[in-house]
Amino acid sequence: MAAYIADHAYAELLRENELLKHQVLTMQRKLVRAREVPLVSAKVVDSRLTFREGRQFVEYKLQIVTNIRSTLF
Repeated sequence: MAAYIADHAYAELLRENELLKHQVLTMQRKLVRAREVPLVSAKVVDSRLTFREGRQFVEYKLQIVTNIRSTLF
């Protein structure tokens, strides 16, 4: 009986492992590949003072120019 339970548990773990591998591959295909982006120029075009949680911060709006056409995150 114990051998049957062990075999069944092992088979279940194998199925779960295959499912997880498939999910990982699916997620990896959806990820945007990180890569270096050559910077041509950058400058501050605006700034403002803000307060968060009682602390003062300066927020800067940057204009960034690269030599590729894509969205930067």
